[in-house]
Amino acid sequence: MYTYEPYELADEQLSEYAGRYESNEWLNTVIAKRDGQLYLEVDGLVYPLLPVAKDSFIFRRRDSIVWIDFFRDREGEVARMSYALRQLTKASVNNGSSEQQ
Repeated sequence: MYTYEPYELADEQLSEYAGRYESNEWLNTVIAKRDGQLYLEVDGLVYPLLPVAKDSFIFRRRDSIVWIDFFRDREGEVARMSYALRQLTKASVNNGSSEQQ
């Protein structure tokens, strides 16, 4: 079981993570920001994300805690995420819902 301390992120920091992420395989996901909270939208399900460090979040799926890490490019922009043993590249910015832009 993971141990973690609560970690605070300002609302404008949360916006950095919002967007659509794609892998070169079958996995595509959306990180949506609504009401000061980030959500992972994948496979028709929505999970609230809890920040545990800069660029690291967790969520509960059934009896498991799943860890997500984000990675930044040389300019400091969020460029990809690690989830389900895959690297997903940020394909577009999405500030609120799973609607395609």
